[in-house]
Amino acid sequence: MIPLQEIHTMWTRFTFSNVSSSQLKGQLSIQREFDLVLNHFKDIDIARKLTIKHKLPDIVCPLMSMLLLASKIKTKGAPKSY
Repeated sequence: MIPLQEIHTMWTRFTFSNVSSSQLKGQLSIQREFDLVLNHFKDIDIARKLTIKHKLPDIVCPLMSMLLLASKIKTKGAPKSY
């Protein structure tokens, strides 16, 4: 057992919610947030649109974008500049 005095105060304030996934079914939606992003996307310039477009795959599938990044990076055998 770990004495309570040894635990950092941040973790003593930590609480858990008793909401199960079956209770949230149908209630959890990102439609409002998605609509806000879409409306913002319509009003910004092309450079910011491209930035958002390139960031979306990181949100949707972060592992896939990490794999794509890792496959493109070559650290050995770079041409020497004189």
